[in-house]
Amino acid sequence: MLLKFVDSPGCPLIVQQEKILKITVKIFGGFIKSFYLYIIKPKEMKDKNGKEIRVGQTVDVPEPNETDIHIFEFRGYVVGVLKKNGTVIVEDNESDFFEIESERLEIVV
Repeated sequence: MLLKFVDSPGCPLIVQQEKILKITVKIFGGFIKSFYLYIIKPKEMKDKNGKEIRVGQTVDVPEPNETDIHIFEFRGYVVGVLKKNGTVIVEDNESDFFEIESERLEIVV
């Protein structure tokens, strides 16, 4: 969950807003100021089967496509999730790291 303070309730947001709270505070000298607190739920990263990907999970990485730097499919460990890019950082058994689109991965159960 992400919290964001803004001065105006009409502030454009890139992410989906879940809830808005108005906070009014009295500042030194009697000045009253209102803020709006947006409680934001970040985008979930899902594998090719629709399961949510989290750091610490084991995933199967497919054969490389034209944009990949790995040279064969492998099983790796999720060490990071880049929700802004829609990608996941996967570590292989040789401690090399690869950034892969989440929808191409498959979580190992």
